[in-house]
Amino acid sequence: MPPNDTHDSSQDNTEAKTVEMKKSAYYAATYDAFMATIFEADKSILTVSAGGVGLLVTLLTAFQVQSVWQIIVYLLALICFVISIVASIFIFKRNKVVLISMLMDKEQEDSVLKLLDYLNISSCIMGILLTIYIGLSTGIQKLHMKSDTDLDKTAKTVQIETMNGNVILQGYTNYSSEKGGKKNGK
Repeated sequence: MPPNDTHDSSQDNTEAKTVEMKKSAYYAATYDAFMATIFEADKSILTVSAGGVGLLVTLLTAFQVQSVWQIIVYLLALICFVISIVASIFIFKRNKVVLISMLMDKEQEDSVLKLLDYLNISSCIMGILLTIYIGLSTGIQKLHMKSDTDLDKTAKTVQIETMNGNVILQGYTNYSSEKGGKKNGK
């Protein structure tokens, strides 16, 4: 019976090593996926922020700014996106320091990295919200301008008053899409 015991213990030992290798591989794969997800999130925020700056510059050059308030909102949105871009760059640099300390088995919480992550995410979200506000206000502004222009082209009230102030002719002028336009009096 002793020969079977040695065979069983070596088989158990091999199975234990296999299980340990699988656990180690699983941990490594999970850790790699976790780190890749973190880096992808930071890269995505950086991409969105850079795109936000481009969109704001395009909107600013394409549409007229109607008030000081709009300029302030544009500047705030640009500042938010720039803060997010700068925070992303510092996050990438700080991640290198954290990874090196992890390789040296000095794993610890990094409060600077947490602060940069919070700043990165919150400034990007604020920039997105301000850009949405700018887009909506610009769209509404364009609708008002278009409706005012359409009203000016379709109907104008004409009143002719006599010297004593009595209205002798009242009507409207209707411009159509025909050459020269049509004029109808009522």
